[in-house]
Amino acid sequence: MVGGFTDIGDLDLVPNIRDLAGGTNHTCSVLFDGTVKCWGYNGQSQVGVQNISPWIESTPVTVAGITSAIKIAAGSTHTCALRSNGTVQCWGSNSHGQLGNVNIGTGVSYTPVFVTNLSNAVSITAGDIHSCAVINDGTVKCWGRNDFGPLGDGTVTSSTAPVLVTGISNAVEITAGTNHSCALLADGTIQCWGWNRSGQLGNGTETGPEICQIYGCSTTPVLVSGITTAIALGSGNEHTCALLSDGTVKCWGVNGVGQMGNGTFDPDNFSPYGESTPVPVTGISTAVSLTTGVGIHTCALLSDGTIKCWGSNIDGQIGTGALLGPDDCPPPGFSHPCAKTPTSVTGISSAVKIAAGQSHACAFLSDGTGRCWGRNSSGQLGNGTNTTSTPFGIPTPVNVLGF
Repeated sequence: MVGGFTDIGDLDLVPNIRDLAGGTNHTCSVLFDGTVKCWGYNGQSQVGVQNISPWIESTPVTVAGITSAIKIAAGSTHTCALRSNGTVQCWGSNSHGQLGNVNIGTGVSYTPVFVTNLSNAVSITAGDIHSCAVINDGTVKCWGRNDFGPLGDGTVTSSTAPVLVTGISNAVEITAGTNHSCALLADGTIQCWGWNRSGQLGNGTETGPEICQIYGCSTTPVLVSGITTAIALGSGNEHTCALLSDGTVKCWGVNGVGQMGNGTFDPDNFSPYGESTPVPVTGISTAVSLTTGVGIHTCALLSDGTIKCWGSNIDGQIGTGALLGPDDCPPPGFSHPCAKTPTSVTGISSAVKIAAGQSHACAFLSDGTGRCWGRNSSGQLGNGTNTTSTPFGIPTPVNVLGF
């Protein structure tokens, strides 16, 4: 439960799945027995087994050494699990300290390692190359790459151990995009920090107050404009969305391929600019959870168990059964199939958990089975193959094996 609103994804409606997360090209789930299963690309051991050529696990495999997980977060090439005792374990690439363990160097670890000096965590997230956790006292700690300030400690210095985010004391949930992070506060407001070149911090600007690697950023949290009733968050590559207590959704940030879901797109916004204040997503009024993964699309789970997605559809990640349309959002130089407004995922009517990756999405249904759709070049759909029905992806949900 977040902000007094019950997300049906928090209820014990799935016989075997407690949580679900999508990374760039991999997917992970937490089972009710506390174990974790992952599938997809494993080039940096992000699936939790040793990375051996061809670096693909097309069916779910059990991550060794985790028996009490309750939540999961997947980044670009790393994964983290929150345990029931408030500690966090991470595995995969540690190129910039995103595993949070000061003792393992900058290589990879297929064995989960404990995040250094972190306890009493209640929520976790994984960005592209950084990670964050909410602590039970309402503070937030982050670790990993910090070139654009997503660690929120007032610096652009990366850290292999958690650092305290400045000025937050009442957080209840956390989300991370490629180079930015956002916290949902207990009063329904949101604060974000990090890269802001596309307005993904939501404070009405697309630049500062600081310059980080040429583009504007904020190395400390800033207040998202006009949101006071948020109950859940999701961050994509350069956009962020919030679920409000009335079941509606608002988004802000880059809108080059319809990420705002309001029927518009702006090819000039593909990079580097976007919507710097939240805009309402069209036609969503009964959402109970949302996911943006680490890509350029977003999906919302509705109270009737159906799913609607919007944004990029170049790999079939909208799940409509087609790769073309329903809209075309052509950034300069090429055509890009997209959905500028929410579109129903084909053949799903009893979903209770959803998660989006970079170019794929997955859902678990009330009967305990899993479905995934979108890009499958690395086996991230979990159906035992790493092939697609088209050159780009599988636009219709397929069964995840082993559930």
